[in-house]
Amino acid sequence: MSQNNTMPLDQFLRVRHVDEIIKADENSWWVQRRSVDRNGKLSTQSRVVFFTYTEEAAQQWITAQ
Repeated sequence: MSQNNTMPLDQFLRVRHVDEIIKADENSWWVQRRSVDRNGKLSTQSRVVFFTYTEEAAQQWITAQ
């Protein structure tokens, strides 16, 4: 069954960055952030904003933001 990944337009318009969890190595998980400009274009440059030992901790950090 597919997952619905949509959000209301007013919520989408407030999005200013996209976070992605990357497994860098065994027990090394990074959250990379890319900016979204006013036209909705995703930046090609990313930066690491958080790192941890577990994927669950990375997901919890994103949720808390």
